[in-house]
Amino acid sequence: MSFPAFELIDPRVQVAGDIAVLTFNFNSSPPDSAGPQIDLDRWHATEVFRRMDGEWRLISTHWSFTQSLLTELVEAGQATGEPPAYPALDRDPPSGEIPLLVLQMEQAALDRWGAGDPGGYLDIIADEYTYFDPSLEKRIDDLPAMTEYLEPIRGQVRISRYELLEPYVQTDGTTAVLTFNLKTYGTAEDGSETLGGHWHSTEIYRRSGADWKLISSHWSFTASWLAALVGRA
Repeated sequence: MSFPAFELIDPRVQVAGDIAVLTFNFNSSPPDSAGPQIDLDRWHATEVFRRMDGEWRLISTHWSFTQSLLTELVEAGQATGEPPAYPALDRDPPSGEIPLLVLQMEQAALDRWGAGDPGGYLDIIADEYTYFDPSLEKRIDDLPAMTEYLEPIRGQVRISRYELLEPYVQTDGTTAVLTFNLKTYGTAEDGSETLGGHWHSTEIYRRSGADWKLISSHWSFTASWLAALVGRA
């Protein structure tokens, strides 16, 4: 039996309390016997582990293709579909001091982002930070590089409203892992509402003294949403 070849690229581990965040880029390709197809390479990966009873367990996983590979898959007919609906899950909303705090921080940053101000995120990002989004071919590391990435788009983003769906928080008291889906909306010239994007998000916060800082972010399009975007071109 042949197995895909793979390469784990530039792994980085951030440890806080009983939670460890592993981020890396990942390349893989099918064995020669698989026949002609697109190589499934150019992945972003975020893996979150938590120490429980002396052992490390995987508590959250976020893998996504880069936008360039997603576009290739769509154009090849391997990623199709309408923008997805998000059915309600059988899960209680976040409660407790830490889950509510990080959720409020995220919403405050999103509110400023929708008004064209990336400072809502830049103000809470830790110096040692990791970031993935689908427009990137590799991870962004640390606050200075993230500032350089975000400042040129200041004033260019306009979101009239958003829906933060199914937020879920896992925490050990020192670190909090917030995962959610996001739908955004804009306003057309005639005043009608337009659909923005459909996202998966993993946001990881760590206590720093009396404050909480964002130490890692992973944002990705749903495949069906990218299919819709490509279909508009």
